[in-house]
Amino acid sequence: MIIIIGILAAIAIPVFLSQRLKAQQAASKSDTRNAATAEVMYYADNDAFTDNEDLLKDQGFRQSDGVVTTAFGNDATFCVESVYTGVADTTYHMSEDPAGPGGVVVGACPPLP
Repeated sequence: MIIIIGILAAIAIPVFLSQRLKAQQAASKSDTRNAATAEVMYYADNDAFTDNEDLLKDQGFRQSDGVVTTAFGNDATFCVESVYTGVADTTYHMSEDPAGPGGVVVGACPPLP
């Protein structure tokens, strides 16, 4: 009986950890996308982007627990990045660069022009 429980645990634990990692990555991606939307809304009100996360919160951005989001902005463009500080230490970013890949991308923000 104990051997069977050990075998089941050996199967279940890696599956659980994999699902937990996917959930943390999804939270980071979602926060990145939501922060980018808040940047666009901020621009509509101020004719410039911001590098202040508190100003994004004023636009309705709500950060998930465990996710750290950083904004980079200037008068012409922006980039936001998020990372879940836990199992999933993968950084995601999204920028307004029309030549870029679009959407949420793995990696830190490139330098702004």
